[in-house]
Amino acid sequence: MKLLINILLLMAIAFGTAQADDNVFRAQFTTQIANKEPVDNLKRLENAFTSVYFFSDIRDCVGCKVEHVWYLNGKHVYTLKGKAKYPRYRWWSRKTLTNNMLGKWMVKVKINGDVRVGRVLTYFAPTETQVKQAPVGKRMQLYSQDECEENLKMFSDAVKSGDDPYDTFMLNKWGKRCYGE
Repeated sequence: MKLLINILLLMAIAFGTAQADDNVFRAQFTTQIANKEPVDNLKRLENAFTSVYFFSDIRDCVGCKVEHVWYLNGKHVYTLKGKAKYPRYRWWSRKTLTNNMLGKWMVKVKINGDVRVGRVLTYFAPTETQVKQAPVGKRMQLYSQDECEENLKMFSDAVKSGDDPYDTFMLNKWGKRCYGE
């Protein structure tokens, strides 16, 4: 039993779900937020993606001043400030990315001015060889949030107004593509 607990703890650390700090329960980069939760946990992000989120789950810190401080290659880029309003405060910030922003991104989570957690993300342009060698499933790019919202609304409206199986199929397909469901 003790071995199983140790294995589960190691898996939680490896997948970034272990508690990061007394108040910062989770902190991670993600491509999207769905239902106030990150959809993935990134360490690297290809430049086909044009934005990235940083998510933090702050606990037992009502009234604390919370900051996400963004850096690119060691230079300060952006700070988002807020105040924890509830015992569990899920909070995120978003950064739009361009090809001139390749490199090491870091976000530091500060609570009441003290750095509690830092996470790093590499934003990169794949080489032509990497693209050719990638399996087909890995080549699929996440569509922009605007494109996802437009298509999901269009097919959702079509499903509501009729019972064409194609519209239902496409609504499910765009749901999986945009939200990984």
